[in-house]
This record gives sequence, C-alpha cells and structure tokens, in this order.
Amino acid sequence: MKLGLYTLVLSLVFIFNAHATFVQKEELEKLMIKCHLTDQGQLECVDSERLLPKEATEGVFVDFSIPRLLKERVLCTLKQDVAECWSTPGYQLGFFPKEVFKIKNGTSIYNKRNRTFVIASGRIYPFVAGSQSPQFYPSFSNVKKMEVNYDGVICALTKAKTVTCTTSDQLHLSAFSGLKNVTDIAANSNTFCVIQGQGKVKCAGQKSDVDFIEKRFQAVSGASQIAMSDSQTCVIADKSVLCTGSLDAKDLQGSDKLEAGAFHVCGYQKGQRIGCIGQL
Repeated sequence: MKLGLYTLVLSLVFIFNAHATFVQKEELEKLMIKCHLTDQGQLECVDSERLLPKEATEGVFVDFSIPRLLKERVLCTLKQDVAECWSTPGYQLGFFPKEVFKIKNGTSIYNKRNRTFVIASGRIYPFVAGSQSPQFYPSFSNVKKMEVNYDGVICALTKAKTVTCTTSDQLHLSAFSGLKNVTDIAANSNTFCVIQGQGKVKCAGQKSDVDFIEKRFQAVSGASQIAMSDSQTCVIADKSVLCTGSLDAKDLQGSDKLEAGAFHVCGYQKGQRIGCIGQL
C-alpha cells in the first residue's frame, strides 16, 4: 500500500511539474521513453521500462531527440558542445552504453531512422561515436532545420529561407529548387513538405502522398507551421489547425506549435501540450 501511494505521489509531482513549466520541446513515443525539455534546459523523462541511468538526464541541455523508429538508440542529447546517445542493443535492460560525439557550437540534434545528426555552425554533422574530427556534409551550409526520409535523403531549410537537398537526389532537388521565402519543412518516411511564399504547402516524394497532401491543402494560405507523421500531416494556418486523413483535428485547435512522432501529431499552446491525434 505504501509503495503504491509513493508511486502515485511521484506521478502527480511529475505531472504537476510538466504543466507548471514551459515545455520547449517534447517527444512522445509509444515504446520506452517520453521526454520533454523545459525552458530552463532540464530534461524530464517518463522511463517506464527503466532503460536510462540517472546520468542520461542530468545537467542543462540544449536539445534532445528520440528516434521515431526505435531500434538501438533510445535517447540522444546535446549538452553544451557534447552530443551523447544512450542505447540498449536489442533492448537488453540494464546495459546502457553511452556514445559521445564532441562538437563545437552545436544548436540542435536529430535522431531519426536510427541515424543521428547534429547541426552546428549551420552545418550538418552525422553522428559518429567517439569521433575526434567530426566531418560535415559539404553540400549543406547555413542550415536552420533538417529532415531525413526512410531512404536517407536529407533536405534542409536554410537561414536564407531556401531548401537544399542531398545532391544525388534529383527528385527533391528539382522540386524545391528556386523556392524562396520557405518558412518550415517536415518529412515522413516517403515525402518532404515545405511551407513557402504566402503560406502555401508544396511537397516532393512519393507521388500518391504528394498528391493527397497538396490536394488537401490546395486552398490553404497563411500556413505558418507543418508537422508530418506517417499517418497524418497537419498545418497551422490563420490560427487554425488543419490535418489530412480521417482523424478530427479538434483536439489540436488553439495550438501555436506542432510536433510529430512516428504515428502522431501533438499540439502545444504557450509551451503546454493541449492534445494529440494518431497513435502514441
């Protein structure tokens, strides 16, 4: 009885803290771990399977990421100039190897398709554990945000509001070439989409996906944000949230920020999660 009460109290304390603190970033996946980063740089996680040692969430963080498709890496963090990934090969509980990647001027970290990337000084660096001389992709510079699809194609939004994609991939290069005033970019497993110009949505990738998404948002203007999971794509346009698919977006209305996981999209208002659609 005492143990049950203690667990309940801890749960309530976590919930209270999550709602009392401005959430800078949150990632929720059905398996293993749910985390959020506060505006104070604290990483707070619900780790139901007890995969992570305490050390993994100690300190002040710049960014963190959880892979959409969990295989080995379960959490990657960026703390000052050091990126770290914690992993459990084959989900062997109690075995937590830490991979360390030292890099200067890191600003964000992406951990998708079981690959990890760090953006530093406007460059994209693939994570190579223990690397003493990190190498960036020469075709990308001045990067603000990046996305990667299932095939490993990378497209990046630059600080100049243009889009650059992997040079060997002509499909996405040609689709986004010459676009100006691009304000956001997102991707699912097969398709990239951007918001351009007067808030119009343009996509490239799997044709059926592209046609479906662009048709849904054809009449939409004033879009400011886009988020994509493998189940739905959502945009914020003129303070309303619109989504593809059959799921009702009413739970996302009022959002000023959208975040996508593998099969879900969640909405946030002033740093607090107000709702999600899809499968968590």
